[in-house]
Amino acid sequence: MNPPYKKISSSSEHRRALRASGVETVNLYAGFVALALKQLEHEGELVAIIPRSFCNGPYYLPFREILLKESAIKHIHIFDSRNNAFYDDKVLQENVIIHLVKGAKQQDVTITSSPAADFYIEEESNTVTVDDMTIRSVAFERIVNPLDKQKFIHIAANERDQAVIDKLNTFNNTLDSLDIQVSTGPVVDFRLK
Repeated sequence: MNPPYKKISSSSEHRRALRASGVETVNLYAGFVALALKQLEHEGELVAIIPRSFCNGPYYLPFREILLKESAIKHIHIFDSRNNAFYDDKVLQENVIIHLVKGAKQQDVTITSSPAADFYIEEESNTVTVDDMTIRSVAFERIVNPLDKQKFIHIAANERDQAVIDKLNTFNNTLDSLDIQVSTGPVVDFRLK
């Protein structure tokens, strides 16, 4: 699926309809994926190209919880550049392609990456591939840290990126737990353009 990408306000009709279906989200794409997952039969598969924004941030936690509760992540494909996947449409969006299996036991996850979205079927093996693709198999715990209450999804294209994620995962405090507050400062009228 390639669901629509559109932010939805908390008071919109779409948000109320999704909430009534047990889905809390801030974007239509997450609503479409969550509802599709709920409709799948046991071991049904879903493949979606969606923005990577669901992987972190507090607004997408309810969606991540549905995704991780309802399905197993089998494969995630990322693009090296966020302007290559929909280059022809002039869309500047960091996207992923995610393969989920409803009700399956979570195992290692295949992570692939490519510089572009030039997918084709390789005749010899009859598989879908892309030029200059990297392939990694990663333990699920390295993608979603079991101690992370926010259930952030970390997708590393290579071992160097994974090493950075692993080092950052040693920090488990929050700003609240450190009694620190952050302010972006006042909104200044001349910046409101």
